[in-house]
Amino acid sequence: YQQQAYYNQQAQNAGQQLGSAFNSFGNAVGSFFDGAVGALAVGARVMVQWSDGNRYPAAVTQPPRGGQIEVAFPDGRRVWVPQGMVSAIY
Repeated sequence: YQQQAYYNQQAQNAGQQLGSAFNSFGNAVGSFFDGAVGALAVGARVMVQWSDGNRYPAAVTQPPRGGQIEVAFPDGRRVWVPQGMVSAIY
């Protein structure tokens, strides 16, 4: 039974790592696409993936620079965030 629990835990860990890798790849492809088509231009409405795991609406206030982009949230806060955490609202 202990060996089965060990293998179950290993499979769960592998699944989480694979999911994380796919998520990172998706963010990178999305960022490339958004940048290529200009979807992250100043004024564009976007969703920002925050450190708490939630996505929040914002607007682009400065174009991407050095892998970062400045966004403004509805409450008026303006912050620079990694471009990979920002996706355009189409």
